[in-house]
Amino acid sequence: MCNSNIIKDLKIPIGIYSILKCEHCNLEFIDPQPDFEEIKSIYTSDYYKAWGMEKEEKNSLKKMKKNTFEQRIKLLSNYKKTGNILDIGTASGFFLEVAKNFGFEPYGVELSEYSAKLAQQKFGQDKIYHGILENCPFPKLFFDVIAMSDLLEHVQNPISLLECASQFLKEDGIIIITTPNTESFSRKIMGKKWTQYKPEHLFYFDKKSIYYLANLIGLKILKIQPAWKSINLKYFDDQFSIYKNTFITPIVHMITTIFFPIKNFNFNVLLGEFVILMGKNK
Repeated sequence: MCNSNIIKDLKIPIGIYSILKCEHCNLEFIDPQPDFEEIKSIYTSDYYKAWGMEKEEKNSLKKMKKNTFEQRIKLLSNYKKTGNILDIGTASGFFLEVAKNFGFEPYGVELSEYSAKLAQQKFGQDKIYHGILENCPFPKLFFDVIAMSDLLEHVQNPISLLECASQFLKEDGIIIITTPNTESFSRKIMGKKWTQYKPEHLFYFDKKSIYYLANLIGLKILKIQPAWKSINLKYFDDQFSIYKNTFITPIVHMITTIFFPIKNFNFNVLLGEFVILMGKNK
C-alpha cells in the first residue's frame, strides 16, 4: 500500500499462506496473494451454507445480523439520516433491509451469484447488481452513503475499491466500513491464533494503516470506534466448528451444550473489529 520494502514475516501460517506486515504503514496481508478466480471460487453456496445462510430466513441468524446492522445505522444517523445507500458486498441484503426500515433507499453490489439472487428477490434486479463495483450501472455521485461491512479485508486492492467507491459518493456523502482491527484486544490476547486470520481475508488494518489508506485516496476519517456485534452461542459454536481453534473450540462447544436452552439468545460482544466513517475532503 505504501510501497515500502520493509516487510516482516509474522510467522503465521494459514494453509498455504503466510501473514506479512509492512513495518512502515502497519498493513498486514497474506502471501502469496490469490488471483481473482481463486477468490471467486471461495464464495460458492457451500461457503454461505457453512455460515447458516440457507437457514437464515427461518432461524436466529437473521435477527442476530439485523441487531448488528441496526447499531451501524444508528451510528450512521449521526451523519446521514436518509438518502441513497449502496451496500458493497451486500450478501443476501440484511444490511439493506435495516437501512430501508430506517428510511434509506437501498442499492447493493454482490460478487456471489448465489447471494446476489437472494438480495434481488428482496429488492429487485435494478437495485442489486451481480458483479464488481467497477462495472455496476449506478450513476456517479449518486449515493449519500456507501457501506462496506466485513468487505475491505476480502478484496484484492483496497485502494482501488475505495477510489472507485468515492466516485459513486456524493460530495457530502459518508463511507462506513467494518473490518478486523489488528490492534484489537482479541488480537493481542489470541496472537497468532486470532480468529480473523483466514485465507479469505487478504488484508488486515489497524488505525495507522486505515488513516494512511484514507489519505492516499483523499478521504478524511470522521470517526473510528470498536465494532460491537450481536451474536449468540449457537452462532459462536458454529463458527469455531468451521474455523477450529485447539483451545477455544472445545470450550465454546461445552458452554453451548451447558446453556443449550438459551443458545439463540443474542448478546453484544467485541470480536476484534472496528467501524470507520469516512467523508470526502472538501
